[in-house]
Amino acid sequence: EAALKKAIEMQPLWPAPHTNLANLYLLQGRKQEAIDNLQAGIAANPKDSSLYLSLALLFERGKDHANAMQVYERALKENPGFWFASNNLAFLIAEANGAKGDLERARGLAEDALKLRPNEPALLDTLGWVYFRLGNVQQARALIEQALAVSPEEGVLNYHMGAVLAGLGQKEEARERLEKALAGESDYPGRAEAAKLLKDLS
Repeated sequence: EAALKKAIEMQPLWPAPHTNLANLYLLQGRKQEAIDNLQAGIAANPKDSSLYLSLALLFERGKDHANAMQVYERALKENPGFWFASNNLAFLIAEANGAKGDLERARGLAEDALKLRPNEPALLDTLGWVYFRLGNVQQARALIEQALAVSPEEGVLNYHMGAVLAGLGQKEEARERLEKALAGESDYPGRAEAAKLLKDLS
């Protein structure tokens, strides 16, 4: 801790010691200090995308989506081409299941990210999930199918496909996807919702 603080003192614009110190605090259960440290790093170097990413993901892990979204918004103001921020912000907006105007903005963000990283499964899935929230279920299915073609075992992709298939009235196929989504032990956004949907379809 002392060495990392010294590194920050000597080179406040260098992002690595800020990130490493935040990780150290997290390992020690000192979450607020980790947050404060990353925020200090951003204040010292507002153009560094990695610091925004570390802070936003810290909030996401704690289910603090409102603060995560604020961080992604700030990151995009500094770097409009930061595709990771665009994608994750779009996903969080879709998860909030808000007004159509918000979902249309999420669609634009997800499309921007996908233009920069075409054929990336997570980005295809995000755009598909936004379309699903918008009620365009067929378009959602096409995009999530593309994502599954690359990552067929990914839990969140199988959950999203299960939800899409349920929306299309294909209950048996939906159950198969949801069972696959819940077969592994990895956690992901929507796992609890996947379990509930499977129960509702049974």
